Amino acid sequence: MPRMTNAEMVEFLQRPLIVSFTTIRPDGSPHTTPIWYEYHAGRFYCFAGLDSVKARNVRHDPRIALCIATHDEPYQYVLAEGTCDLVSEGVAERVYSISTRYYGKERGREFARGILSEGKVMLFLLVPSKLRTENVA
Repeated sequence: MPRMTNAEMVEFLQRPLIVSFTTIRPDGSPHTTPIWYEYHAGRFYCFAGLDSVKARNVRHDPRIALCIATHDEPYQYVLAEGTCDLVSEGVAERVYSISTRYYGKERGREFARGILSEGKVMLFLLVPSKLRTENVA
């Protein structure tokens, strides 16, 4: 299967697709959840609550895997793996950016305000150590 070029991958990752975000539970089993993401300068960003299962899992074992895929032809996907950092700086800006990416400007800002007003939000940052892409015709 043909791999994406770097330019094709960056273009693909600008689409507001859902990422399957996989962490490792303390018992060693995988935990996968669909969430929003943003890709910028070789980094993947996601956000969730401080007390979410994925946040607890990352604090226990920072290894994660991401899968971003289309569900219609032409089938394409990006797989990323690595060690995730939990980030508390720049949370509001990134939550607004990700929320407006998926919901549009007005609805995204409203959604982000609601999330941020609850407090206890954190960012997941992944600089992948492994990256694989596919273009399936």
